Amino acid sequence: MSLNFESESESTSIIARVIDDGNNTDEDIEEPTPKKRRGESVTYETFRTYETLDDCLKELKEGSVENATWGSKDVQKTEIGEKRYFKCSQCNKRAYILIHRTNLNVTLYFQGVEHNDQIDTSKIPFKTKEKILSLYFEDNKKAKDIGRWLRNNINEGYIEVKDSTINNLVNRHKRTRIENDPGKSCLMSI
Repeated sequence: MSLNFESESESTSIIARVIDDGNNTDEDIEEPTPKKRRGESVTYETFRTYETLDDCLKELKEGSVENATWGSKDVQKTEIGEKRYFKCSQCNKRAYILIHRTNLNVTLYFQGVEHNDQIDTSKIPFKTKEKILSLYFEDNKKAKDIGRWLRNNINEGYIEVKDSTINNLVNRHKRTRIENDPGKSCLMSI
């Protein structure tokens, strides 16, 4: 296989053109790898067909579909109709409504995965949060000491929290206390 470079003028780019000279081997042929697109591997299964869009939206908003509430995401127009996407308010499961172009019916599709309605581990439980604030403001403990106290009292229902997270929580609490302080406006006017 040989490459032949051609250029029409100085302003155009040089294009490599593959010329088949009959000496092709398996090593010469490079098959392009298909470009993976977002959401390409997501499969949706038909759930139910409704007579009107309002009926479908009502069930989604009320939480009577799969015992979950669904938040609206984006709208996509396709050849077969309009797709309105939704996301479960408790997990990452997705759904969409297909509004058919040919008739008034709408079909609801769900992503082919189970709900994962686990407790959000990114949030500090209320009991632990209150204890952190109590140890900081009332007992004057530092973040490192509070973290040590939490590790020692895990069996009492507290969770371990990183020192940086403790500092962020305390600073956020300080800011909200200052913002909600009624005397703040008096000090600002002086």
